[in-house]
Amino acid sequence: MNTTFSELKRCARKSLTGHYRVPCYTFLLAILFTTILTVILESVSGIGTPGYTPGLFQYIIYFLASFFISVLSTLLLCGRSRIHLELTAGNAVSNRDLFYAFRFHSNKFILASMLFSLVLFLCSLPVNCIYLFPAFRENSVYTLAWYVLALAGGIIALLFSLAYAFVFFLLIERPEITVPEAFRGSRELMKGRKWKFFVLNLSFIGWYLLGILSLCIGYVWIIPYVMQTYTEFYKNCPEKTK
Repeated sequence: MNTTFSELKRCARKSLTGHYRVPCYTFLLAILFTTILTVILESVSGIGTPGYTPGLFQYIIYFLASFFISVLSTLLLCGRSRIHLELTAGNAVSNRDLFYAFRFHSNKFILASMLFSLVLFLCSLPVNCIYLFPAFRENSVYTLAWYVLALAGGIIALLFSLAYAFVFFLLIERPEITVPEAFRGSRELMKGRKWKFFVLNLSFIGWYLLGILSLCIGYVWIIPYVMQTYTEFYKNCPEKTK
């Protein structure tokens, strides 16, 4: 891939010109949905509240519910990916495309979302344990060990996310393939490209800072722009057609 970041971003802006409404609206809807579910879970469980010590069963329910929310969020991400793929092809999109993963080949998207979410969930467990269990913060040796595990989990999650960034794009464009084939396809696609994709992510830091300065309101426009650029990156990988 010889396409520069500037060219990818220019193509992304071109695809979004005159079509910003649907990607912005669906991103806002997806983030509101998952945020509301997360706030409800935090409020009902009481986990993390100072002075409150929940039982083992409550922790299990909390982690299962968190995993369920993560899977739902990933399924909505599939719908948003479909929208950006269609925009790249110059096709019309609608808000109902957000629920594409629930309407077409849902068994494949649910399985892929569960596998993807499970890996990231396991990688985040050390961080969650430090946050949820005060005992891990009271002993300096335990604290250091868990912070090392949290760092290792973060690195593994990053490498996994880079290698399998386009699993859902492949399932959308090639519905005949299986979930394992989609994971293998993404891994093959990203060979020799993970660093470039990582740097592409870093190139949006200025936009993310701008989003913070706008009290996060700017993310409604920034995230669709970022996702459209990722889509252009994917479409410029020659091996994806093999």
